[in-house]
Amino acid sequence: MKVQKIKLNQLDYSWLVLDNNYLPIEPITKFIRYLNNVDKSPFTVRSYAHHLKLYWEFLEAKQLDWKKINLSHWAVFVSWLRDFNDHNINVIDIVEDRSARKPATINVILGCLSSFYRYHNQLGNTNVTITEPTSLPGNRYKALLHHVFKHKPVQRRIISVRQIKELPKTITEEQFIQLNDACTNYRDKFLIWLLYETGLRIGQALALRHEDMICWDNEIRVKYRTQNLNQVRNKSYKSNTLHVSKHVMTLYSEYISTLDQNRTADYVFINLKTIPHFATLLLKKHLLI
Repeated sequence: MKVQKIKLNQLDYSWLVLDNNYLPIEPITKFIRYLNNVDKSPFTVRSYAHHLKLYWEFLEAKQLDWKKINLSHWAVFVSWLRDFNDHNINVIDIVEDRSARKPATINVILGCLSSFYRYHNQLGNTNVTITEPTSLPGNRYKALLHHVFKHKPVQRRIISVRQIKELPKTITEEQFIQLNDACTNYRDKFLIWLLYETGLRIGQALALRHEDMICWDNEIRVKYRTQNLNQVRNKSYKSNTLHVSKHVMTLYSEYISTLDQNRTADYVFINLKTIPHFATLLLKKHLLI
């Protein structure tokens, strides 16, 4: 099985999950078409395609029908996800001392399957239950609209893996200084200062346009767009306004002043003639050409 990227138009892409005969798997294809129709992020669609490919490999290995899955099968699937020896691993993904999938990753895959089965249950294709209604837990804190929703059940997965919440890893001040000192142009320096000060995701930063930079108020508007060259979309449909320091805007102005007028574009970050090694590692596949 494999996940095949397909081009819908000049800017939009989608993914197909192909079986061992290189034919699209119909239930997955319908679900992915639904995700595209409801305007899900291309990266979300790609992740779901890979998760469902993994699930179909499990079904094939255990000779199970996707329409006839019960709780015991879900437990076996979770155990199967923990063991990398049960299925093929892409050689590119293999690293030294690779441990089993983390509980958070397994829960993400189960969340994908919840959406998949919810979709097919609504169509009447299956009656597989992966979620169950449950009441909100009672505690002293009451939300603003608690009286409206307190008697309405919410859906909870019948199986999940306990995970320990961990704080996100951040670079130290010394590491940031090393990055700053390694910069050889204003573009790279502006980029790392922007990421460090605002917490923007790299894809969001690379999707910024010059019209989003409000220099006189030291503000940056992060807008929801569906036609970004790097396929990244803002998490919220509403635009977010970020307040940055004067130093960041000064770096932006200095960066703009060094650009060749013949190479200007709508995007803030464009490819320069030479790219430092550290910048290549930072931008990876997201760098706009």
